[in-house]
Amino acid sequence: MLGNADAAQADLEKAKELQSNDVVNNNLGCVALMNGDVAKAQELFTASMGAGTVVNYNLGIIKVIQGDYDAAANYFGNVDEFNTALVKYIKKDLEGTLATLGRVTKDLAKKDYLTAIVAAKQGKDELLFQSLRLAFAKDSSLKKRAVVDIEFAKYFENDTFKQLVN
Repeated sequence: MLGNADAAQADLEKAKELQSNDVVNNNLGCVALMNGDVAKAQELFTASMGAGTVVNYNLGIIKVIQGDYDAAANYFGNVDEFNTALVKYIKKDLEGTLATLGRVTKDLAKKDYLTAIVAAKQGKDELLFQSLRLAFAKDSSLKKRAVVDIEFAKYFENDTFKQLVN
């Protein structure tokens, strides 16, 4: 979580020497994924099914990377996380996307930005502008993205949109 995959891997390898179990292997899978080794991560996650629902979520991440969104949705289930909402969006379940985003407890700029995208698709201007305000307050670099994001194309000439992105 601190972004130091090498140190985490070294510590997890020591833990595995003491006792190899599903939790340690799942965490080693996370390290492999952080290092870009998707095949190794999938192997470790699949071998760690006894570690609980977190393994399913991690396998869902693998499926997103592989572009298998149906499988990702199955692995994610009803977990209230950003990636669950993102897969619902990709699968064109806009109401499901908004419902999931509404239950995500992490205060993420990308959560607000995706909410704005869905609102734009649904013509919910008030929700769109409110969500963009929240997203930009958390991450002002998203303004540069929004001005060229095709999802907001019909708002490019809107005065409120222009004020928000400037």
